[in-house]
Amino acid sequence: MGYPQWKIAIQYDGGVHFNPQRAREDQRRDNAFLAQGWLVLRFNREDFRDGFREAVEHIGAAIRLRAQD
Repeated sequence: MGYPQWKIAIQYDGGVHFNPQRAREDQRRDNAFLAQGWLVLRFNREDFRDGFREAVEHIGAAIRLRAQD
């Protein structure tokens, strides 16, 4: 998920993302986004457990910051 107009990428790391091979793939993907000036926000099951409340706050803050540029 993401917001291309603000170059914000949103990743959800489920259980499969914690094996070594997948972690390396995720890191390479995130580095490609970062090299192009994207902000990468990553969330996991702890965020899911709280209904993504804090995640929504982080995403909103990131959009506000990027929209000012």
